[in-house]
Amino acid sequence: MGLTEQDLVAAFYEMVTTAATSIPEDVYRALKEGYERETNPIAKRQFEAILKDIEIACGRKVPICQDTGTPYFFFEMGENFPLRLGAVRAAVEAVRRATKDGYLRPNAVDPFYKKNSGDNTGRYIPWIHVDLVEGDQLRAWFMTKGGGSEAPATLIMSE
Repeated sequence: MGLTEQDLVAAFYEMVTTAATSIPEDVYRALKEGYERETNPIAKRQFEAILKDIEIACGRKVPICQDTGTPYFFFEMGENFPLRLGAVRAAVEAVRRATKDGYLRPNAVDPFYKKNSGDNTGRYIPWIHVDLVEGDQLRAWFMTKGGGSEAPATLIMSE
């Protein structure tokens, strides 16, 4: 039997939970190097707190950051991939389950009605970008995008 939609849900769920609960080794190494080079005691304590939080979160398999961000999927989908719509449904279901299981915080709020779905799903959430390519395979990437430093702002200064 071939690939099923439930297979995709399981694979995408693993992607989502891994993204929320782990950090790439090169990023962790860079943080440790920053800690070792830092001479300011206040900054050094901040590095220490960040590293400790990462170690605890990875050890317990809980989200590393309290702001788990908005979920984004990027697909390179073959024009002959058998589960085109199924892949989209699977991505939504994986996010729904990961949110219910506590790996993602329910951040998605409808901009017009100010309602939170409670599970990070809704119109255009999770964001799913699809590039159609030749072939019958699917390549998928997942990331979360936090809102804190990405929030648009305008500064107006008057004399």
